[in-house]
Amino acid sequence: MFVQRERVWLEKQKKSYCVYTRMSGSADPSWAQQDKRRVLVIDIRVQNIEHTQQFYEQHLGMRLWRRLGDLQQGQFTSVCGYGPEQSNASLHFHNDEQRSPVQLGKAFGHFSCSHPGLRIAKLIEDMQLT
Repeated sequence: MFVQRERVWLEKQKKSYCVYTRMSGSADPSWAQQDKRRVLVIDIRVQNIEHTQQFYEQHLGMRLWRRLGDLQQGQFTSVCGYGPEQSNASLHFHNDEQRSPVQLGKAFGHFSCSHPGLRIAKLIEDMQLT
């Protein structure tokens, strides 16, 4: 098992690389079960929602949790993930036929994450974003 140790920026190549270290067999992986931080939602716009859903189910083993919207109206959302939604990240695929076609690399919507020690209001106040 490899664990990311640090991220290294190489100015000459204008690229960022991750430096990994190998965990020994005796390393205790229980930190992952005790960690309360998690990704909640990842939102992506797709051109063909049926094809996308089929790919994620067949090749990545995700399950369809629910579908929202109406294909007849051209707006549709498919929600999928691994395991129960209460404890796993979910992928939201959006298909909106009224918008311009999806361009590769420009269809990412947003992501949400949870961190029990993070106080957003205090962070925004400290950064003077209000």
